[in-house]
Formats: sequence, C-alpha cells, structure tokens
Amino acid sequence: MVYGIDSIKFLYEDVLIPLNRHCYNGIVRLLKQYQPDLVIGDHQLFAASIAAKKLGLPYSTTVTAPAAIKIMSELPKVHEWEEKQIIALQKELGIEENRALDCSDLLTLVLTSRYFFGEMDLPTNFQFTGPVLTERRISCEFDWEIFNKTSKKKFL
Repeated sequence: MVYGIDSIKFLYEDVLIPLNRHCYNGIVRLLKQYQPDLVIGDHQLFAASIAAKKLGLPYSTTVTAPAAIKIMSELPKVHEWEEKQIIALQKELGIEENRALDCSDLLTLVLTSRYFFGEMDLPTNFQFTGPVLTERRISCEFDWEIFNKTSKKKFL
C-alpha cells in the first residue's frame, strides 16, 4: 500500500503513463475515423489531448478530480513533477511541446461547483460545470448513420 506523495508517484508511473501509452493509438484511429471538430478528453486520459494535438484538432478537457487542480498551488513541486511525466510521454509520442497537454488552454471543464472547490485563482479557460449526473432516466438508440452523414460539427 502506498500513501501520501508516494501514491501520486505510483499513480503516474504505474497507472496513468502506461494507460495513456496503451490508449494512444486507438484514440488516434478513432479520431481519424470520426473526424470530430472538437475532442473532449479527461485530464487523466491526456492521450486524447496528445492525439488531438498530433492530428491538429482542437481539444477541451474535463477535470473529474478537482483535487488535481488544487495540487498546482498547494504542492507546486509535485505538480511540476507530474507535468514532466506528461511532457516525456508527449515527446515519446511525437509532440515536441514543453508544456503538458493535460488541461486545455481552449476550455477545461471542472466537474464540480465553484462553491465546493473553494478559493483559488484559475485562468479563464477553467469553467465550473457542476456535478456530472450519473443516472439517466431515459435511454435511446443513437443513429450512427445520420451522425456519419451529417456535415454539422462533431464532438467526441
């Protein structure tokens, strides 16, 4: 069992980096297949942002773990180390950018309320959406044929 700072090291080295490395080619393949106008990916699945950048697509990110944002100001050296891990993976995958792509400069959706988040100055690209609803009261079929034929903007 790992605790404290060691748990963050474990999370990145043993979970997030291998997971993102594993998902990257599949994400690229899906983006090429569906050709979305905007890619929306989670800040911990930064392979989506890396793939979007590689293909020249705009991307937005969601933050499902708001504590990950707080670490930026509360533990800056830890945040710096996290960013270095992401940048190293980006370079491995062909993106020569010296900033981590885990949070979009275009739009980062923080999936909580500002009231629950607390006081912290964030750039204007960080927007609070409120909680994600986990239960849908209806289900419906999705018509992929119409989706593929439309010329309207597509978001994945």
